[in-house]
Amino acid sequence: MFHRVYDNLIPQSVVEDVAQEIQNVNIDWHWKRDTIGTDFQFTDPRIVETPQFIHTIYPETGHSPRRLLPMVKGIVNAVCRASSMDIVQVIRIKANLIPQHAEFDPSWYHTPHCDISVDSPDVPEDLRDKYALSLIYYPVDCDGVTRIFDTFLNNLTDSAECTEAIQSARCMDEIAAKQGRCVLLPSSLLHASSPPRENQRRMVINTVFFSTRGLNPQLNVKAE
Repeated sequence: MFHRVYDNLIPQSVVEDVAQEIQNVNIDWHWKRDTIGTDFQFTDPRIVETPQFIHTIYPETGHSPRRLLPMVKGIVNAVCRASSMDIVQVIRIKANLIPQHAEFDPSWYHTPHCDISVDSPDVPEDLRDKYALSLIYYPVDCDGVTRIFDTFLNNLTDSAECTEAIQSARCMDEIAAKQGRCVLLPSSLLHASSPPRENQRRMVINTVFFSTRGLNPQLNVKAE
């Protein structure tokens, strides 16, 4: 497997505090018409998009609960200690909220995507020899699994190549959204969300950071 799942790593008091903060009624959520913001055209009928809301935690905007950022950084630090990782730089932290879609078929999923790849123009030059990692944290219990695929989306700039890579990717794992669960994966590894069918909303907190170590050094793939 290219990813790691951690349960019961975060103290229950922190789990409860994060859940309370992310569900604060005064938090600002911004609507997006889909989950990845692209216009890829897929022939695979299982890839179905739905709207979502996002909340930026870092870089700081002044609109996030002030306790939330240090708590999320503490979660990232705990996972890195458990994984023997260091943190060179955090690129972004954001929360996603996907509303309920009762009619969403269990075999469907949102567009598989990567969070960042080494060839992205958004990656600073001094980080291009590092490993890009993503941490998915589930602040509340809900249905709507995260699917992890077997494909890295590195060094692909042509939209047709990206579309083909996404459609030919095979699902390796389905991870349930369990409160307090952490999923660590290379940022260029394809993964996909799915909306809840039973719960009113699905929430995750996604952190992208760079490290001097990768999850799978035997692959010899920089900025995973």
